Amino acid sequence: MTQHEGPTSPVGRATEARLHRDLPGEVSALMAGHEELTRAPWYPTRPGDRLVVTFGEYGDLPGWTETYEVVTSGKPGPGPGHEQHELRLVEHTAPGDGFAGEFSGAPELWGGDAIETAWMQAGAERLVVIRNGEVAHQGRHTPTRTTTSEPRITTAIGADGVIGAAVVIERDYTPAQREELERRIIQRAHEL
Repeated sequence: MTQHEGPTSPVGRATEARLHRDLPGEVSALMAGHEELTRAPWYPTRPGDRLVVTFGEYGDLPGWTETYEVVTSGKPGPGPGHEQHELRLVEHTAPGDGFAGEFSGAPELWGGDAIETAWMQAGAERLVVIRNGEVAHQGRHTPTRTTTSEPRITTAIGADGVIGAAVVIERDYTPAQREELERRIIQRAHEL
């Protein structure tokens, strides 16, 4: 399994089934991933849509994001009068240019949706789809903001009720990380 084929991606689940010699499970994982994509209310993508892919840490490499735009390729697509769409890399936070742009270009399957390869390999939980500046799909393992703020001073109340100054560094959390943080805060509060 590569860094892009997380356990929640259709390709990751199919690979896991293949390791167990489960052909029906492998096919089922791929079909379910395709069905999940094609049933999304914003499907199919259209030119101007943005796709943000979040890659987790991999070995010594930090996690990063890649932002793509859906563009018209100028090549004939399925059906008369249709043009194929593809992804164009807009920006990335990868540790080097050689790591970025894996999903650039046409989808692996001719006539497939521009984001189908990313959807199948990275998984829906690592993707954000943006249409007309609005989030159309937010994966559980994607940051809700693309940047974090600088340290700032604010007023805070301690657990003992004392009011004072505190230095705060805002950090961006994925929905899954935020749920875990909330769980740990509540657990710690019960321990006090």
